[in-house]
Amino acid sequence: MCDYVGGMVPFAKTKARRLVTGDPRLSLEERYGTHGGYVTAVKNAADNAACKDYLNAGTLAGKMGAKCTKELAPGVADDWVQVVQQAIDSNVLCVTLGTDGKCKDPAN
Repeated sequence: MCDYVGGMVPFAKTKARRLVTGDPRLSLEERYGTHGGYVTAVKNAADNAACKDYLNAGTLAGKMGAKCTKELAPGVADDWVQVVQQAIDSNVLCVTLGTDGKCKDPAN
């Protein structure tokens, strides 16, 4: 049995922290720059998945900028919106968190 079933090691937030810990993987800051950069990367990945029919993107996704949308049957979740909204609300590289715990950076 593998000792790390379900385990993960998070990325360092900054390059300085990555260098201190000796982690060879790029930090979140090096990957995305800002919270807005992270959200953009998530949107691009969600677009890629939706365009290949791995993720549902409906009317609301289109209003939020999704590239490949289609009419969804009643009751079918707009997965693109859920994934992107989760990224927008996350604290990944967020400078200002609101009292609700969601990111309030102006880029969003």
